[in-house]
Amino acid sequence: MAAERTYSPSFDVVMPLYNKLAYVEEAIRSVLAQAALHALIVVDDGSTDGGAERVEELAREDARIRLLRQPNAGVSAARNRGVRASTADYIAFLDADDLYLPGFLQQIAALAGRYPEAGLLGTAYRRFSGEAASALSAHASDSVAEPARLVPAFFEEWSRGSFIFTSSICVRRQALLDLGSLFPDGERLGEDQDVWFRLAERYPVAASARVLALYRVDAAGSLTTNTALIGVLPCYTRLSERLSRPEYPPQHRRGARRALASHYLNLAVMRIEAGEFAAASMLVAHRYARGNPFYWLRVAMRLIRCTLMSATRKAA
Repeated sequence: MAAERTYSPSFDVVMPLYNKLAYVEEAIRSVLAQAALHALIVVDDGSTDGGAERVEELAREDARIRLLRQPNAGVSAARNRGVRASTADYIAFLDADDLYLPGFLQQIAALAGRYPEAGLLGTAYRRFSGEAASALSAHASDSVAEPARLVPAFFEEWSRGSFIFTSSICVRRQALLDLGSLFPDGERLGEDQDVWFRLAERYPVAASARVLALYRVDAAGSLTTNTALIGVLPCYTRLSERLSRPEYPPQHRRGARRALASHYLNLAVMRIEAGEFAAASMLVAHRYARGNPFYWLRVAMRLIRCTLMSATRKAA
């Protein structure tokens, strides 16, 4: 394992805000509790609920808080503006209804010192609902014996489920800028994954198994709580386009195919559960779905079983 470096990198946290008055102060206070914080950049994306005004009040109490305002343009535009305003070595991203546990940035700093070549760094996370204080208390003692590692096969692991997520991720600022394009404007789901995928294709990924971020699942208006309308996400379409090019990194080809397959098959499962068997059949039959053969077989068998059961009920 590589030795940790002794330097102390600087960290900015970018927080997009849109109508999260009920949660934003708790999120901000979880950031301000981080010892390694350089600045918290809150980008208000045209909120109408008074959230920006509350951030403004908090900024008068703590000079590390910077509030930027813009007309509503979406979460990608808000994050991109925050990135452009950042001057730190590393940028972390926290949504305005999520929380950091104490020590998050310190753990990221340790990862950065141990793995300076990493462009993407993150910790484990847990989902939560209800009171922030209760969630923070419940997870305060989470720990593991050997938390830090370089992820040997990012896409392989991602295909089994996101082991890090936006509010538990930090990126090396220069690596992000070197991508040439940031978060894709106008997309409402998967816009963050697009960036993580492109970073993982270029740079090593460092991860800690310590749970140091909390992802709220009960916020009103959360896009990820309404999965019924999800189709193939643009970030996976772009992944497939990059994968088709001869210059795609060979060490990631198998994992990227597996991640694509898992996405198509997860969508198929959703269609099966909704009783949309024709749509599920199209997804299962897609050539990308074969990249994860064991999962493909399970989903295909489930589709056949559910289709036959539905036909039997209709015939009765």
